[in-house]
Amino acid sequence: MKSKRPQQKTRREKKRSKKKVIIVIASTLTIIGTFFYIMNHNVMALKRVVIEGQRTLIDRDIQDTVNNYLSKSYLGIRNDNILFVSVSSIQVLLEEAFPKIQNLSLEIQNGEDLVVIVGERSAHSLWCIDQIYEYEFDEECYFADRAGLLYARAPYFSGNVYMKLYIQPDPENEEYVGRMVDQIESFNQFFAFLEDLEEEYPVAISNIYFDNFDDVRIEISRFQDVLYTQYLPVLLYNQSNNYDRVLRDIGITLGFNDFKKDFKTKAENLESIDVRFDGRIFYTFTPIDSESE
Repeated sequence: MKSKRPQQKTRREKKRSKKKVIIVIASTLTIIGTFFYIMNHNVMALKRVVIEGQRTLIDRDIQDTVNNYLSKSYLGIRNDNILFVSVSSIQVLLEEAFPKIQNLSLEIQNGEDLVVIVGERSAHSLWCIDQIYEYEFDEECYFADRAGLLYARAPYFSGNVYMKLYIQPDPENEEYVGRMVDQIESFNQFFAFLEDLEEEYPVAISNIYFDNFDDVRIEISRFQDVLYTQYLPVLLYNQSNNYDRVLRDIGITLGFNDFKKDFKTKAENLESIDVRFDGRIFYTFTPIDSESE
């Protein structure tokens, strides 16, 4: 038997198939074009960005940051499309641009408004860079929140407006905003220790310095009824010792009869109380030194 050859399409059938392909392609392009046209039409765009809750941050700055993102597009669809707007992307953008923001809530209301509710960080402590400045007004300080995050550069503060905590400069990274304070292991325990120190013993703390080798200097502005203004005596301890031990050793020093006698006669000359060394406690007065071991 002879095999049957496949019948070749007639010229008319070929023309009809070609027409179908063109119609399918044209229809697909029309649908896609219509989709992108509708998605990029103003009727599908957010109408307003509402900022609420900010206290010190400037509303215009937040608005500009959000609007700059919304003015762009992704995969051919504008970012302010109410169906495709990425709330999570805006949140990440704002958190990176404004470290002072602690909490953010973003939602689309009434199908046309993007509402941004800002919860700002509150200043818990003031951390400064311990270095030589040409002018005291150039002092570089940063606000930290309760978790120890440095979130904003601080203006110059004089006097006792804030207790200042001084850290050594980082030569490899001069950008401090957005960094965590790593000079202490526990933020809460450290400040609880300072409260215990002022409550248990008659001292008032002025400033604190975090030196090399984990040494810490605590400046005292008042001890018992004596106020220090020009030269402030210091409490010295090392962070290898726990806070309970530091408090105990300070108490032992203050309880020495020799210390009591020296303090009674030359309280204004108190220079330091040093509890850095295991089993050895020192106190000094100037100009004549007195040691106790």
